[in-house]
Amino acid sequence: ESGVNDPMAVFLTIALIELVMEPRRALSFGLVGDLLSQFGIGAATGVALGWLLGVVLRRVALGEGLYALVLCSGGVAIFAGTNWLGGSGFLAVYLTGLTIGNLRQHAGDGALRVLDGLAWLSQSGMFLLLGLLVTPRELGDILWPALALAVFLMLIARPLAVWVCLLPFRFPHREQLFVGWVGLRGAV
Repeated sequence: ESGVNDPMAVFLTIALIELVMEPRRALSFGLVGDLLSQFGIGAATGVALGWLLGVVLRRVALGEGLYALVLCSGGVAIFAGTNWLGGSGFLAVYLTGLTIGNLRQHAGDGALRVLDGLAWLSQSGMFLLLGLLVTPRELGDILWPALALAVFLMLIARPLAVWVCLLPFRFPHREQLFVGWVGLRGAV
């Protein structure tokens, strides 16, 4: 789910910033061209370079711990190269992972454990850095509007959106309330 959502979310965020900064350019067909270019280049490089990296991993005998390093460095290189070419690096890395994951590899559970640990470390670092962006003295100015927005999103907007999405499936009202409150992942 995240692999499909994140590239589009990044593209839409950048497009909305462009719309605010340069309304004439953003409303032109250049936006559609950028979307096709980013997703086309991202998909092509992700699958092609993922297949190539998978072939390399199959033919090279490495120590167990080195497979994770090759996968990480390959992912970073594919992300950077795809961005340099004007494509979506997020989509490319996602498709690279899918492609490599579907090829038979020497890399085993050890590499997966290392990559899982690196993912947790990256998430922790991201939230730490996001926390450093907060200036405590400015929180008082936005406290009440932020709380009002959070209450609106939790108690009105989300349940309403869930109800509209589940309407065609004829879920019982209690189940719709449950999914609206805990989210789809929480309900699953």
